[in-house]
Amino acid sequence: MVPWDVDFLSSKGLQVAGALFRFHLLTGSFQRLHLPHCQLLSDGGQHFLSVAHVTGDCVDFITPGQVTDSHVTVDISGFSCFGLVTPAPSDQIAGLVLIFSQPTNSTLFVLLLPRNVCLTQVRKEWKRRIGAEYVEAIPDCELIPNHTYKLIGEPVTVIQPEISKFVNFRDYNNFLPSFQVQLKAGATQVRLQLRSHVAGSHLIGWLFGNKECEVWARDIQLKVKVLDLQDEDATLQLLQMLNRLGSEDLKTFQRFLSLRTDPISVSRLEAADRTRTVDLMVQKYHAEGAKEVTEEILRKMSYNQLAAALNKS
Repeated sequence: MVPWDVDFLSSKGLQVAGALFRFHLLTGSFQRLHLPHCQLLSDGGQHFLSVAHVTGDCVDFITPGQVTDSHVTVDISGFSCFGLVTPAPSDQIAGLVLIFSQPTNSTLFVLLLPRNVCLTQVRKEWKRRIGAEYVEAIPDCELIPNHTYKLIGEPVTVIQPEISKFVNFRDYNNFLPSFQVQLKAGATQVRLQLRSHVAGSHLIGWLFGNKECEVWARDIQLKVKVLDLQDEDATLQLLQMLNRLGSEDLKTFQRFLSLRTDPISVSRLEAADRTRTVDLMVQKYHAEGAKEVTEEILRKMSYNQLAAALNKS
């Protein structure tokens, strides 16, 4: 018997259905082989078993001639390695491939997430985090938890990492990226392709080769970065809001900033006037994020009318 590479089979969506046997014919000839299995067949005898016939670097998958409760019968014309495989429970989940763009440095962030995340929350978090813009593209796909994937792009400068394991299948809070794509400056279109990826081994080469399977592919249209006055507009709006706060209220506002889960440090706020406070917020949270933070703090301070006015602007 030859040992199976169980980890590889699992990553390919397959599982062992019997031992992998290596046969040597000493004398005579054989035309039929009976391989034992332990699968529980349905009432109608339905099965998903197949026989892997390995000869050197080649592999053939043979449809069984007959399957009983204990054995698989297959007609053969030669000997080498034979073993039974069957599809593993797929454990596939409905997933999303989400893309966020940072036009200022021609960077895309690609997220692999479960289908039932709140897209509005993801967009808001990435906007707050680095000011990234959501790129509209049909995101739906099927992903396997803990499976490894490879992202391919054309034209791109670099994609890192080259491969990434889908570990964010339970991520409903952090929304971390799986890939970072560096584009050529001024790029307006890129084709991205997500592939199921498996590392090679000798047994893998014998049984399945190194073929990768496409999971998701899209042609992505990108916005051209033009002179954008949004940051200047947001800065002016925020400054107008803070100008309506008295000195003590400004200190209270700054204290709320320092108490956030993603705070601006007290040392930076200590001697900051209104203009400096706005600059620090835009640097930390970017334009839209700074507006959202300001609105949130104004409501905590019971300045609901100011918050409402900022929300409408």
